[in-house]
Amino acid sequence: MIIKDLLLNKRVNNSCAPVWLMRQAGRTLPEYRALRAQTSSFWDMCFNPKFTVEATLQPVQRFDMDAAILFSDILTVPKALGQKIDFKTGVGPLSDTAFVTTSLSYQPDEFLKNLSPIADSIASIRSKLSQDKTLIGFAGGPLTVACYMVEGQKSKTHNPIRAFIYRHPEKFDSLIEVLVQATIDYLSFQIEAGVDVIQLFESWAGILPEKLTWKYVIQPALDIAAAVKKKYPHVPLIIFPRGASSYYDAYVESGLFEGLSLDHQVDFGALIKKYGHKICFQGGIDPAILLAGREAIEREVPPLVGLFSKQRYIANLSHGLDPLISVEAIHALVDTLRKGT
Repeated sequence: MIIKDLLLNKRVNNSCAPVWLMRQAGRTLPEYRALRAQTSSFWDMCFNPKFTVEATLQPVQRFDMDAAILFSDILTVPKALGQKIDFKTGVGPLSDTAFVTTSLSYQPDEFLKNLSPIADSIASIRSKLSQDKTLIGFAGGPLTVACYMVEGQKSKTHNPIRAFIYRHPEKFDSLIEVLVQATIDYLSFQIEAGVDVIQLFESWAGILPEKLTWKYVIQPALDIAAAVKKKYPHVPLIIFPRGASSYYDAYVESGLFEGLSLDHQVDFGALIKKYGHKICFQGGIDPAILLAGREAIEREVPPLVGLFSKQRYIANLSHGLDPLISVEAIHALVDTLRKGT
């Protein structure tokens, strides 16, 4: 498992950066769209092993990715907690916001029972996946998950959740506490079922003022990582703090994460000089390069990846695949990476 070994700082004999892509299983693939058409809902994709296993393996089979990431969604946690969440085409997730204004209590047995089909999916994926491929499990960071729970749907400004925090600080504290414990249990559940690596997606890490960022973004992530590490010290953790590069220090210096997934706006050279001996880097490739096509990919990607040639590095995007990115562009990216720098 090249990716897992890189994260664990084991010697890996490879001449090019291993690659997987966030959102690699999904709308960019015609086989995914055909599979989705067979389901009754998006949640059917996530909770029915028949669909989850195939969706997870499709990009590995098509592109020979070095890792598969469990086909799921960051809103699996609130779904399992009992919040009503639907997915509307062209809009995205729609959540029943009344759920967070009531007395939210955490019932771990019921929560894990609701997740049980996912364990079957993980076991099946791991059995079908080549042993040299890494299986990545994941969860959303508490703040990111809370955004969708509180706002009801994706917000352009995130003013609603900030207003909620200021208006109902005690309720929000309780919500974050529940999400931290549920996320610890969910990630432990995935590890027990067979995933090799965990990624924590804090997609909205950069939306709060500094004081609130420490309280609701960084500390919860550290608490989750510490709890998971205590139980599973040999399972690597990757943190994805999108839009919060000014807080990279907190994640790296904690020593709790083996991987740091990078934004494309950062100074890669400065990061390598500062953290290169401490952590495995991931990502940093602007998804817009793939939208620009093969010529742009072949021109822009090699020098970027070349900066990490003497570092532990996993090729990935700075965020998930845009649905408009073509299959041909993904092939071009993988081909370019396989040629090395």
